Amino acid sequence: MPRSTLFALPTLAALLLSPATGVGQAHYTAPDHGTFTLVLQDHVSDDGLVDYSAIGKDTRFQRYIAMLERFTPLPEWSREERMAWWINAYNALTIRLVSDDLPVERITDLEEPFKREVVRVRGEAWSLDRIEREALMKGFGDPRVHFALVCASRSCPALPREAFTADRLNEQLEAAGHRFLADPVRNRIASDRLELSMIFDWYRSDFTDGETLQQFVARHTDVDVRPDAEVLFLDYDWRLNGR
Repeated sequence: MPRSTLFALPTLAALLLSPATGVGQAHYTAPDHGTFTLVLQDHVSDDGLVDYSAIGKDTRFQRYIAMLERFTPLPEWSREERMAWWINAYNALTIRLVSDDLPVERITDLEEPFKREVVRVRGEAWSLDRIEREALMKGFGDPRVHFALVCASRSCPALPREAFTADRLNEQLEAAGHRFLADPVRNRIASDRLELSMIFDWYRSDFTDGETLQQFVARHTDVDVRPDAEVLFLDYDWRLNGR
């Protein structure tokens, strides 16, 4: 996930809430992400590794992508429905980006993978960076989304074997945060020392709105983190999270 700052667009709120790509879209009920769950269960291992070759050829995955492109967030959708759509879109479009360019050792080997257009919403081009920064963080302000977005790399959060859904979104985001912080490959938490993913450095301001990193981590782990715990950041492993 490249960490460049995107400029804020004045039309952001309209884009997050408005009809999108499909001409004459009238799908006022948020789409069902069940197909994506079935695809993930078939092509993602318990530890979050992805069979990119198989998933890219799966016609169910292709239909799901087509559905995302046709039915995009509308004002009639709830906050949770819109948020779940953007998270699932980020993860599914990242998978497509990689599967379309195999063989790939690192997503960063692709040309500007996080800045290129991956979807159109109401005629506007959206990149993975823009989805993360504008649609999700600027649009919803919940730093837990960083635990849900999977950038196809070993140091990213592990890809869950289910789609995010409006009715379980808070529960899923909480679980994603606890799982990410409890994973010693990605974070090493002790009461007096935090060795954290670079995600916490790249997006520090998202995690420290009204609290310190130590306080944020303490709320999402079972470790009694001291307020003055030392904070270090681990090198990021950009190797593909494939199998």
